Amino acid sequence: MTKDELAVDVLRFATAQDAASCVEPPTVRVTETEDEFEVKVSQMYEYIFDIKFSTLEALSKIFHTKNFDVDHWAISGCETCDYGSQYTHVFTIKKKDMSA
Repeated sequence: MTKDELAVDVLRFATAQDAASCVEPPTVRVTETEDEFEVKVSQMYEYIFDIKFSTLEALSKIFHTKNFDVDHWAISGCETCDYGSQYTHVFTIKKKDMSA
């Protein structure tokens, strides 16, 4: 398995319990640049999940680093029906401190 596939598996597992009642499963995307990986988890209409230490620990083991940032953002939807809302967690993992 590639690191991308492992990260997706970890985050899908992490979201499975909290997202069980969601209309659709969260979207997980992993992108890679020269300096970093970005793992983005997003969900429309419902809050995704609370980030637990076990999720951070699993990502740390997959990418062999503790040098990453977590960002959260939300887009508000319609005031009466929440149409168009989106909730996102972004994990940015720096490559410079990764070990083999």
